[in-house]
Amino acid sequence: MSAPVKTGTLITKIVNKKTIVTSKKAVTKKTLDKAHDEVQNVKLKIGGVVTITEPQKIGLATLSSVTAEFSTYPLDFVKTRLQLQGTFAVNLNGSGSIASVNKSLSRMVFEELKNSKSLKPFYKGASPAILRHSIYSGIRMPLYEASRDSLKVTNNTSDVTLTQAIVLAGASGAFSQWLITPTDLIKTRMQTGQASSIAKAAKFIFKSGIRNCWTGATPNVYRAIMTNQGDLMAYDRVKQHMIRSGYEDGFKARFAASFCAALVATVFSMPFDTIKIRLMSQCIANPSYSGVVNCGMMMVREEGFLSLYRGFLPAWTRQVIWSQVFWQTNENLRDYFGFKAF
Repeated sequence: MSAPVKTGTLITKIVNKKTIVTSKKAVTKKTLDKAHDEVQNVKLKIGGVVTITEPQKIGLATLSSVTAEFSTYPLDFVKTRLQLQGTFAVNLNGSGSIASVNKSLSRMVFEELKNSKSLKPFYKGASPAILRHSIYSGIRMPLYEASRDSLKVTNNTSDVTLTQAIVLAGASGAFSQWLITPTDLIKTRMQTGQASSIAKAAKFIFKSGIRNCWTGATPNVYRAIMTNQGDLMAYDRVKQHMIRSGYEDGFKARFAASFCAALVATVFSMPFDTIKIRLMSQCIANPSYSGVVNCGMMMVREEGFLSLYRGFLPAWTRQVIWSQVFWQTNENLRDYFGFKAF
């Protein structure tokens, strides 16, 4: 019967802050972390939390990503159009759908709404985008979570180190992104007006050779590594920090963690995302750029450094909403079914 007494003592140390403050003995961070884990274990046992399986993780991640992608896709469409503006648009396969003269965000949205009188154009390429994210997030998130939990057992600690979290997030994102690059390429072709359907975009891409299905894969992978420092690593670290600081694992902690994740993801990944869009959209027969470095250098030289962050506002806005919808949906579904939180 010694275990309940020990657990109760540790819980008391956390709840009753006065006990910690007035104690003559210094309470180390390691002791507090251990106490926190004990409290969480007690909560799990009392709440009857069910162990979540890998297929269930994949299912919840896929459902959450599809919900988030559909609700924020118009912002992704506008961001892509802004990234393709400028001198590059003149050589864009002769499509004429992208303005060679730079337009502001408000002007672009206004003209699209005026010409179409509906939101339909803002969902061009939505089908491959949703397919892309259902596979992408269905792999990267469960992969990160499984790797993280395995490392906790290996390290015999309550959490992985910051370095380990960075590596795990980057590796999970890179692998998943490389795998689904063809769907990203189809989405980009549809967004730029170079194809009106998935079938036509796929036919055009496959016709040029299987190898070209991974056009833009390199910046895509770089972008994924950076994005997942926010999407996975930042969210995980911020939420755990807030919980250890006394917040409940609820809406406030998840909201703050999602917001921070979106900011980190957008700032880190935007240049690679812009380069990826340019490489995927260029004419295959007469390309404007020879590779990632060449594209980046030419953009900075001809259009200025800030051209790499063109479309930042809709990109960040979309990422903030996307992260909120994705994580709140995923975490609430876990709560509903009685699974442990991420």
